[in-house]
Amino acid sequence: DASTLPIKQVVDEFDSRFRYVRSEPNRGCTGARHVAFEHMEGDFLMNLDSDNEFFPWALERASGYLSERDDIDGVAGMSLFEDELRITIPGGSRLVTPEYYASHQWPIWDCHAMVRRNVVEEWVAKRQDYYYTDFHFWLTFHLGHSSLFVDEPWGRHHIDGDDRITDSPDPRRFRDVVVFVEEHRPLVGNDPCVPLDQWLGETWFMLRRSRRSEEAELIRGWMAERGVS
Repeated sequence: DASTLPIKQVVDEFDSRFRYVRSEPNRGCTGARHVAFEHMEGDFLMNLDSDNEFFPWALERASGYLSERDDIDGVAGMSLFEDELRITIPGGSRLVTPEYYASHQWPIWDCHAMVRRNVVEEWVAKRQDYYYTDFHFWLTFHLGHSSLFVDEPWGRHHIDGDDRITDSPDPRRFRDVVVFVEEHRPLVGNDPCVPLDQWLGETWFMLRRSRRSEEAELIRGWMAERGVS
């Protein structure tokens, strides 16, 4: 994603399984994912960001679940934060159907997830002008597919970096709100979806704190249609 680091010379040291694709100009993490999705050749996909690391068993465990079960199109393991798990899955695993997802408040945002190729093909068909709103991928996924969440640590999430896009002041993140509403308001409308209402409320507060009144009013209007205070 227009990185200024000498990444290519590092990737060239690996074998032919590894490819370096550079995008210009900088598109943000969500825009960069679209570039990667279009180059996908395998059956399964798993994202790895610069503030994450996989444990050695993560890819094998994730692909094993998807190979063994045809009732799911995605699987997710937990992420360690400062050497502790923020979320645990009672009973060791949880099958999340679209109906279950839509009716429950969603506490699991940071995890390590793998999905099938057909899911990625759906993502590629979506709007590609987002900057860093990955929620639009996962909303589409969970409302249309079943997934399995397992109580296993698959990686570590680092929050001490000084260049994390989560902390970026880039104004493009505010435009994401407009893009999201334009794309998903006609698709979801007033259909019950607790995680969507949760995201809308949190986003409205963020916009109000940032004094982005126009985008905040756009979110408030959809919240009012959905009966959310």
